[in-house]
Amino acid sequence: MKRGLMHCWSAAYEDAVREAFVKAGVNLDYFKYPVSDYNNDENVIHAVENYFKKYADAGSPCEFVFSVNYIPVLSKVCQRTGVRYISWSVDSPLATIYSKTITNPCNYFFTFDKVQAEEAISLGAPHVWHMPLGTGMKELPKPQEYKADVSFMGNLYNSDNTDMFSCIHTFPDWLSGYFNGIMQAQLQIYGYNFLSDVISEEIWKETKKAVVINNSPEYVDAYKQHFLDMLNRHISRMERKKVLETIGTKRRIDLYTGSDLSELQAPGIVNRGYADYFEDMPVIFNTSKINLNITSKSIISGIPLRVFDIMGCGGFVLSNYQPELAELFEDGREVVLYESISDMEDKIEYYLAHEEERREIARRGCEKVQGRYRFEMRVSEILKAVFGDGE
Repeated sequence: MKRGLMHCWSAAYEDAVREAFVKAGVNLDYFKYPVSDYNNDENVIHAVENYFKKYADAGSPCEFVFSVNYIPVLSKVCQRTGVRYISWSVDSPLATIYSKTITNPCNYFFTFDKVQAEEAISLGAPHVWHMPLGTGMKELPKPQEYKADVSFMGNLYNSDNTDMFSCIHTFPDWLSGYFNGIMQAQLQIYGYNFLSDVISEEIWKETKKAVVINNSPEYVDAYKQHFLDMLNRHISRMERKKVLETIGTKRRIDLYTGSDLSELQAPGIVNRGYADYFEDMPVIFNTSKINLNITSKSIISGIPLRVFDIMGCGGFVLSNYQPELAELFEDGREVVLYESISDMEDKIEYYLAHEEERREIARRGCEKVQGRYRFEMRVSEILKAVFGDGE
């Protein structure tokens, strides 16, 4: 039986991932500690080193450390002690992959996004795998009575922390107009992010004059990637506002979010507030006729966790087109994809009017997720990739 240590930082789904390691036969311990310094947090270093010493002295040495998302300080301590460090990225972009520690031989980096996997390889990461996400949710019985026609659960990206582009006031007018123009164009396109292709080197030079992004010497220069993330988050804010208001002008949409709703103007948007991940969310997904997925523009190709959770609960997913979603699930049989906001409107009306077809799509989606994409299956694949035997 392998022994491992999992670092937890209070992500809601960590308990389900931890349980998956135990089901895979791992003797797993864990510690919850908020990282104050992702690069050199001494408290994290001491906690991990003390754990290593305790079990080494007992004759049962730790074979790996695991975390959701890549944390450089964990890589540092594992590299120094000769222990494997396994991380599974659930966010994109993930700023920490630009840490110079990404090249450490101890790293085993898994990511849900193919584009992010390619980026990690280009940065010199030694062991990289594309690993789509999964779910720890249990399938719920088919509801006899639905509580909502259309629901959406997610961030609106309208705070200063999530939309830093809106806080920039140093652009000359022409540059501000340029960025606003390309963002409006990107807003219309699904399945292909062209922002990096249309920003010339001259534009980048002018942008760096107007906006300074401080970079730690422990990180490679990733100015372009960080600025593109700002643009993508701002587009996500615009998109979610437009989608929700488009629906809310014609019908009710139940919105579950902790974001400020003051900028939303449609009368049909009903603020349902925060929903607990384990207690509330499965019921919401299961008892909503249509669950929207509006993927953040920062996720270039991957499938958000939300999609797997909705399907795992037996819910129906209506999502923007996303390359990997179209690869893993069959459009019109296990999931329904839209390619424009008008297409989304049409499909909402169609599937609300065709209940049996909608229920059958939800059933097939749930069957695939529960059969192939539960966390314990994903974790077993991770262990097999790292250790070769899956034990």
